[in-house]
Amino acid sequence: MVNLCLGGAQIGTDYGVTNLSGSMSSEEARLILKTSTEVGIYMIDTAGCYGHSESLIGQNSVKEVGVITKLDFRMHSNEAQDSYKMRMRNELVKSLERLQRESVTALLIHDCRVLSSDTISTAIGLLKEWKEEGLVLQLGCSLYELNDIEEGSCREMDIVQMPISVYDQRIKKYGWLKRLKDMGISIHARSMYLQGLLAVRAERWPSWVDYRLKSHHEAFERYAAKINQSTASLACAYIKSIEELDYVVVGVRSVNELNCLVGLWEQAHVPGQVRWDKWGVESDELVDPRKWRNTN
Repeated sequence: MVNLCLGGAQIGTDYGVTNLSGSMSSEEARLILKTSTEVGIYMIDTAGCYGHSESLIGQNSVKEVGVITKLDFRMHSNEAQDSYKMRMRNELVKSLERLQRESVTALLIHDCRVLSSDTISTAIGLLKEWKEEGLVLQLGCSLYELNDIEEGSCREMDIVQMPISVYDQRIKKYGWLKRLKDMGISIHARSMYLQGLLAVRAERWPSWVDYRLKSHHEAFERYAAKINQSTASLACAYIKSIEELDYVVVGVRSVNELNCLVGLWEQAHVPGQVRWDKWGVESDELVDPRKWRNTN
């Protein structure tokens, strides 16, 4: 069964292309974190680079809630290995201090380029060392696309986080979900709503979004209406249909959004007649936000 994990990017930054309200207030963050446990969400995903996210989580979350955070493990140019190890430990300590915890549920390598660099063996060595010390309970990595998956490095991981949505089915299509699961790796999905786009009508999308993706979404809107569903409910249903998934990271900007999301998630079901593969988008540049051409 796929469980919800509260996304921390919205808590500390103005994340999301459909976000028109900017960063949330500290009070709204407090209410979201309080309400999330009341509705049964006991995992939070964050990162040191998500603005004040770690600090707000540390100030307002209960200790029963698991926290996954991320660090940038890239080595600086001409940096000595001992200096690198010391710098990374200091970054971990800072994260733990902000989170007001002695350990985190999981620490992920945030920049996937590390997986194919000369730094990876040192980074994995550090993660294993911190795991033995009890500072980190699980280690993992955050991926973006198929090319990021290095099977040898992944075998060292407890968790892999990756973008998966009804539009971004690449990792499922090419069999990597089953392969990762067969390695005993916990799989966490993110970008279920593709930075919010899947949850709103195409007419409300930013003008710079590629016309091909917009046309695809308009067709999906018509299909959803035909079977008495919303695009947001189908997005949830698709994720719930993937048996290999353990968590899906979902971000909200208000308590009202959180309650709506949980209600939608609980009610979402998989209509038997849906051919999910029909709605997958093949082009990386359409489903990878790093490649979007935001002209604003």
